[in-house]
Amino acid sequence: MLLRPIAAFATALLASWPVALAVTPVLILQRRESRLRLAWGWLPAVLLAIAFAIPARRMPPEWGEPQVVRVDAWVASRPRTRGKSTRAWVQVERLSREAGASVAGDWRGRRLLLRARSPLPPFGGRCRVSGVLRPGRGPRNFFGYDERTHIAAHAAVGVLDAASVETLAGWRGPAWRRELVEPLRTRIVERLHATLAAREAGVLAALLVGVRDGVEREVAASWRALGISHLLAISGMHVGLVAGAVLLWAGPPRRRRGLALLLGALGAYVLLGGCGPSVVRAGIMAAWGAVAAYLGRMRRPLPILIGAVSLLLLESPERRHDLGLQLSALATCGILVWARPLMHLTRRLARWGPGGRATAWLVLGAGVSLAAQCATFPLLLLRFGAIPWSAPVANWCLVPLANSALVLALAGLPLQLLSDTLGRPLWLVAGALLHAAIEIGERATLHVDPRLYVETHPASILLAIVVAAALLGAGLCLGIRRRTAVALISLALVAACMLVLDARQPAQPSWRVEALDVGQGDALLLTLRDRVWLIDAGDLRPVDQGSSTIVPHLRRLGIRRLCGLLLSHPHRDHYGGAASVLGAVAVDTLYVARASLAANAYREVFDSAPAVPVRGVAAGDRIHLAPGYVARVLWPDASDSPQSGANAVSLVVWARGARYPDLLAMGDLEADGEAALLSRWRRDLESAGAEFLILKAGHHGSDTSSTPPLLDAADAELALVSVGRRNRYGHPSERTLTALRTRHVHVLRTDQDGAARLQLRGTTLWVERPGARPSVLESYVADSNCN
Repeated sequence: MLLRPIAAFATALLASWPVALAVTPVLILQRRESRLRLAWGWLPAVLLAIAFAIPARRMPPEWGEPQVVRVDAWVASRPRTRGKSTRAWVQVERLSREAGASVAGDWRGRRLLLRARSPLPPFGGRCRVSGVLRPGRGPRNFFGYDERTHIAAHAAVGVLDAASVETLAGWRGPAWRRELVEPLRTRIVERLHATLAAREAGVLAALLVGVRDGVEREVAASWRALGISHLLAISGMHVGLVAGAVLLWAGPPRRRRGLALLLGALGAYVLLGGCGPSVVRAGIMAAWGAVAAYLGRMRRPLPILIGAVSLLLLESPERRHDLGLQLSALATCGILVWARPLMHLTRRLARWGPGGRATAWLVLGAGVSLAAQCATFPLLLLRFGAIPWSAPVANWCLVPLANSALVLALAGLPLQLLSDTLGRPLWLVAGALLHAAIEIGERATLHVDPRLYVETHPASILLAIVVAAALLGAGLCLGIRRRTAVALISLALVAACMLVLDARQPAQPSWRVEALDVGQGDALLLTLRDRVWLIDAGDLRPVDQGSSTIVPHLRRLGIRRLCGLLLSHPHRDHYGGAASVLGAVAVDTLYVARASLAANAYREVFDSAPAVPVRGVAAGDRIHLAPGYVARVLWPDASDSPQSGANAVSLVVWARGARYPDLLAMGDLEADGEAALLSRWRRDLESAGAEFLILKAGHHGSDTSSTPPLLDAADAELALVSVGRRNRYGHPSERTLTALRTRHVHVLRTDQDGAARLQLRGTTLWVERPGARPSVLESYVADSNCN
């Protein structure tokens, strides 16, 4: 009885093991019902466990520092252009060393992320690149972009920053994709941009063929905030629309003609969508389900999801790091679990007449969105620290518009490829629908942030897991064990309420200092329980650090109000992001040095938030940061003027209190200013006897600041150096670093390991860096003599 399926499996295994795994469900579906239940329920779970147990096969060779190399490679993906930068995945053919460089390991056939400022060849094209080869970097800021995980998810081993790119003769890669699929995708995108406005064309290209290069940042940000960014990545919804259109035209897959047309259409759309993990997963599920329906064995769809994800992970174990695949699989799981209860509810509502059918449509749309949102709840909280509470409403309002636009675009696609005029009307209507969706999304997020921010501590993650697990369990129990389902839903509601209360009143530390990585600039965040202060706000060019780094960081921490924003001096690398911070977060008072209060450079900052009061401070003034913690202004005097340079009137504050470490923020004050400051405050600094003093090194650690007299007077235990990687100024200087090391000062630099966080937990001072485990700096004993 088992001889025939064993022979079939062995034959498929000789072809390749993915083929053997693909035919396994067909063999299972041919067994008797009793055996079907056992194998259908357990085999996908076993496959998934095996997939997660397989280690990543493309491990990078042992290498450390960046190397200057010359690489011959072929482009293994469609180049993506964003601003002046172009990125693509490339496959190494040959890697040669430049003079004096050393690269270990065999690099032939390895995958790299190529970043260049010049055009790259299309998919399959060969090129010779001279540049810097380096490992992927971890996040530069807390909750920031993790380049290391991103390239690992694509089975890549490093990043190649190109200095020059030369196109070579010849082609590589699959001919069918190089000569058919990619030119077709490029042609479709060009036709879209020739027919529609740039904004609508970019979004429709993402919906139709998965090309996201033209999606404007503002549109992507607003849709991400609303919880509908899944529309911009081809996944199960898009594949479902294609499958539904084919079924309407060709009939159900229980007939061979319908099955063949459906499988052919699914394969074509997966290729057209770029063969990303999410669209491949959706295509496998749809094809698997179609075969099961054809054989009359369609029982439970959830094992199909597990089997599809298992096949993807078995083919490429590195995909386990792909956040898009993780979110797509979890969202699909939630939808499949709640599909039957939602359909049962909508059928009952539809019996009440036209009003009931309208209600059923609303309930179905909101229910599907909630099911997907609940399943992805823990992962969203862990990776983004925010939950889009508006997602059900946004999906109910905007997803029908996007789906209608996609259907019209798909219907007009073959006509448009035949002639520029045949499909134009359908594409114009699709563009109008997308224009409405884009406008609604931007207006909805203009004045209200539709996200709920929760600090990602272990308790909040545990509550999120409880919510997701309880709701998924309730979906499985509905109709079978109603009491259990009700109990699980109640548990989920209680956990969700606790999470919401935690979001409204985030647990703030008693004392925390964070030096954010804002490149060649400064941004120092000081948190004292529920009082938060920001010293400087980074630069505006080439990236607005206020909107790209500081504001997202504040929101991830649940900070909605700043007690004060202190701008040290009118240099753009210190005040450039202030306008974005003032526009996004409530600020009680803006503090600047009285000597630079009339600086023209501050005009744009003051004009951006006219309602925020501005206070000029000078040496001798005090700023009450929190009960028992006061900042004394040490520099500049009120009579000073910035004629000798803005650095000369840089604001210097000394914060200290009875229960917390001291903080001495030097701004960009240079040697002359430090000497003048010490002539007045040396005795105070030396007699303070601070238990632990943190020095924010002046002028990014340059050799014009942090002079030996200042270091001797401050007697700091730790120095924060905020500086950009590979900056053209040579900061920090070796002289300054040597002076700090000889005085046994622990140095934390933002150019090496990104942001730095110092946090007081009880009587222990901890230091944290992005992507690394917290470590104990020392046990801190409160000094009751601080004043």
